[in-house]
Amino acid sequence: GRLQLLPDSQEMASRTWLQEHSVQVLEWLPQSPDNSPIKNLWWIIKRSVSKCKPKNLEELKEVVQEKWDKVTPQQCGRLVGNMQARIRALLLQMAGL
Repeated sequence: GRLQLLPDSQEMASRTWLQEHSVQVLEWLPQSPDNSPIKNLWWIIKRSVSKCKPKNLEELKEVVQEKWDKVTPQQCGRLVGNMQARIRALLLQMAGL
């Protein structure tokens, strides 16, 4: 797995630091966005924004902010709360089961 969004040198430095400090890292499948609560949250916001059909960049910014402001702690809690089941499914997938 890769630490996503980091250039190779930063990724290696991060991995080295984690190993030196005995931090156990769970390897993620890079093609598994469904395992990321923030990606799922952005998908929810994107779907909601697309229904508004903003006509320009300023409208887009306003709509995104409006939708972001309406995200509830309960929604975030559900996304994070599902992580145990998602990680279990990911581990089974990685094991080929």
